[in-house]
Amino acid sequence: MQAKIKHFGGQISNYSGHVVTFLNVSSGLGVDFNIAEGNYGMPGVEYIQFIYRELTKKGDAITTRGSASWLRFHYRYKSLYFGSYFWFAHNFFAPDGNQIYGCVSDYKDKYVIPDRKIWTNSIYFTLKPGEIFEFLLGFEGYYDFNLKKMDTAVAMHINFDRRIKLISF
Repeated sequence: MQAKIKHFGGQISNYSGHVVTFLNVSSGLGVDFNIAEGNYGMPGVEYIQFIYRELTKKGDAITTRGSASWLRFHYRYKSLYFGSYFWFAHNFFAPDGNQIYGCVSDYKDKYVIPDRKIWTNSIYFTLKPGEIFEFLLGFEGYYDFNLKKMDTAVAMHINFDRRIKLISF
């Protein structure tokens, strides 16, 4: 479960818009299936529900309420990850979320695509050399059913998950 509140305006500043407060809440459930103790990989499924509200209802937001559902299928095998995800949204807006999933345009002023249906496929390769850090290289392909458009993204992440011990003399 996750909740995020974002607020603009009301401060002593030159902010030109009205006071506006956004709320995004999400909750979900996921199940992984351990096949033969992981020798053949680990498939899984997740369902996540998102709710969006603009709390002040007098601000500059184009849409004041929306929702989205995310159905995710995945398969992990050693260093490989495959995923296929279905996204369904109605008037959904997340000011800090991935803009490809939102219904409110991030480049056209006051433009809303009320309903979004997006199918995403991904593949990731992860290395953990020496368990000091994690290196991920991935590719994602998105298909927007409403706009009838395809988009892609390439990802590279380096995550330092452990403390690096320095030798002192």
